[in-house]
Amino acid sequence: MRPQLLAIVLCLSCACGVSPAGTRDAGTPDAGTPDAGTPDAGTPDAGAGTGSWTHLQGAIPPKASVDAMAVIGSTLIVSTGDPGIAFRTSDHGATWTSSAVPTDGGALVPVYALSARGTTLFASADDVYESADNGASWRALHAVSGMMNLVSVGTAGGSIFVGAYASGLLSSQNDGATWQPTGLTSGYVHQMLYTGVNLLVADAFGDGVSISPDLGTTFTPANTGLLNSANTSMQSLAIHGNVLFAGSGGNGVYTSTNGGASWAASNNGMITPLLVSAVQALLVNGNTIYAGTDQGVFSSTDDGASWKYLSGDIPTYVRVDSLATDGTYLYAGMYSAGLWRHAL
Repeated sequence: MRPQLLAIVLCLSCACGVSPAGTRDAGTPDAGTPDAGTPDAGTPDAGAGTGSWTHLQGAIPPKASVDAMAVIGSTLIVSTGDPGIAFRTSDHGATWTSSAVPTDGGALVPVYALSARGTTLFASADDVYESADNGASWRALHAVSGMMNLVSVGTAGGSIFVGAYASGLLSSQNDGATWQPTGLTSGYVHQMLYTGVNLLVADAFGDGVSISPDLGTTFTPANTGLLNSANTSMQSLAIHGNVLFAGSGGNGVYTSTNGGASWAASNNGMITPLLVSAVQALLVNGNTIYAGTDQGVFSSTDDGASWKYLSGDIPTYVRVDSLATDGTYLYAGMYSAGLWRHAL
């Protein structure tokens, strides 16, 4: 997935292509499965495009829906949410190596979300998987086997958290050896964010934002100021300094300067002329906040007071489902439009 304190990248997303309505069709492969003749992993990827964005083609199908990304060191790991279509690169997308996640029986599974904790990578699929070698190999943690559609994964305070479709949030305090329910037992946790004090979750089913001060034991709704707060689909979360960001499924970006006690719309530059509605991904890199929206990628250098559209060769009016950075480039995973790269 995190350039923020808790990094989660959904296949959204989770995760899993998130539908235009803001719900994830976890378990149903997105459009963009490899066509015959798609280059194998490891094929040089020269990219396409001459503007500010480069379309990274090759191992990643050009019309794939890139739902999840994470960065460990200089390695970018990408998943499309389709079985076996997961790759990693350490040279900014010039070459790719398979990072597919197999079950114990050898079948490849779709990855709905990725999250990095130090040098360990976690993936949510039909189970929670762990990799200690940048996605070269994986092992199943076997804690939630049989619970399909684990749509988000993240870490906080030494614990691992996984969001299950319509089943709330589970946690493990012993690196996946055992799991238990949290205080959130229903809903669709699309993303999580740990501030160092509180754990926040964004619910795509309409429950908005919830906050836990005790690493998941209890949760309290935190929707004051959100439009239609009684039924608010939330997709993404980020933090910069003392400013929290929340991306909604239909009302753009909200910010909070009081720990989520109240929120205010922060869409200046997004509403005109592109009329952004859904914000599927948020990413913090230094003092810049990036937003992946249903109208492309925007950036803000003033904590969301204003936003600038990152134009160029990237498709307009196409939803961005995931964002990541390796410190040199910004990567945008798009719905049915593949993976794009932008120099920072």
